[in-house]
Amino acid sequence: MRKTNIVLYIIIFTLLLGCTKDKSDISLKEENKTPESLQDLNKSIDEILSNIGEIERIDMNIDKVDNEEDDDREDNGQEEDYEEEENGEEENGEGGNGEEENGEEGNGEEENEEGGNGEEGNEEEDNGEDLDKNEELIKSAKLEKMWNQIDEKLEKSHELWNSYEVEGIKKGGSSEKANQFDTSINKITKAIEDKNIRDIYEYGSQALLNLKPFLDLYTDDYLGEIAEIKYGVYQYYLAAIYNDKNAALEAIKNKDENIQRVRSELEDNEEKTKQLDKVSYALKNLANSLNEDSKRLYIIKKDIAIKAIDDLEKY
Repeated sequence: MRKTNIVLYIIIFTLLLGCTKDKSDISLKEENKTPESLQDLNKSIDEILSNIGEIERIDMNIDKVDNEEDDDREDNGQEEDYEEEENGEEENGEGGNGEEENGEEGNGEEENEEGGNGEEGNEEEDNGEDLDKNEELIKSAKLEKMWNQIDEKLEKSHELWNSYEVEGIKKGGSSEKANQFDTSINKITKAIEDKNIRDIYEYGSQALLNLKPFLDLYTDDYLGEIAEIKYGVYQYYLAAIYNDKNAALEAIKNKDENIQRVRSELEDNEEKTKQLDKVSYALKNLANSLNEDSKRLYIIKKDIAIKAIDDLEKY
């Protein structure tokens, strides 16, 4: 009977110990989970930089290839219609001359036809100008919408940082690192006010890098490494468009170290590993693109790399 009681006590003690351990593990996971305010702040800065990329694409008409093809098809259709109308008028004109060869009415019709052609030419010219004006208005509306979105995300970023900063310091972040991030977000604000795209890229990417020490305080993901990789991509782009190829190469140098640290966190997840490989190759392609002096190419390669990194974050 006594042995039975001892065995029972051991079982109860083991169960209680297991429950305590489970609670401790859950509590530890909660402590190491990146707060939503910090995640949202990181995402908000990402979106500001993405919107700036969209503004550049709109300015350079990079996303208008399909529209240009549609315009060509419409122009061809208008030419065919015009030719049909012209042929019809000529036939009618010949019929009129047959009925009254030397009549004054026939001469009047020819004069009207000549006058009509002149008016049609002016109308076509006016239509072309109207189309250009409409395109400019559409473009201007798109740009205004993007800048408004950036203003909203900027204000949200300030609110999120104000919400998180105290928690970050308590968690172990230094006041110096907090000041560095605060300085960068203030500089982004001024750059957005001035609509200075170069400075927005510069200080926006710096803000991502200055968030890394806070993201690294939490062990549930690899957002800190991602932030540093994105910083490198944006710095590469800035250097490339100003034709500083050495600085561009330096910006993406040693990013394999970040890639390897992310890989160690993936825990043999096949899907994430495949996406990480895409990020790795996109970074290599950035270096290859420096062989051409093309802003359009740099924009495309930069956006491909950022998209690959964003897709990795979603998994």
